[in-house]
Formats: sequence, structure tokens, C-alpha cells
Amino acid sequence: MKRPGKGTAGSPWWQAPEALQVLERVSRALQAPVRLQLLAALVADERDVTTLTRLTGYSQTLVSKHLVSW
Repeated sequence: MKRPGKGTAGSPWWQAPEALQVLERVSRALQAPVRLQLLAALVADERDVTTLTRLTGYSQTLVSKHLVSW
């Protein structure tokens, strides 16, 4: 994905199909507080489900469900 300037066929970078897929996924994540907390926990480093459950206080089932749906 090209960031600066133009994307595919002279269109802005955010209109490239792969950029739209990323933006759609981020948009879905921002609609759920659980996902926002998980995203915040993942910004610093890769983490496994066990660590995410400890950091957020959510159950393993809930954390796994949200990770799979991304």
C-alpha cells in the first residue's frame, strides 16, 4: 500500500482496496469498547490470550472471540 501521494491508478492511497480493508477493520474495532481495550494492550507488543485476559480482566472466551472476529 502506498502511503504518500497517490495510490492505485492515481487515486488517493486510502481508496486502494487493501487500505479500505484495513480501515473497515479499524472502524469495526472502534465500535466495541472491548476491542479498543484489546487494541490498546496490543499496541505496545504482541501478547497471547492469557496475557490479554490478565491485563483487561476479560474472560479468555471473550478475548478469543474478539480476536477471531478481527
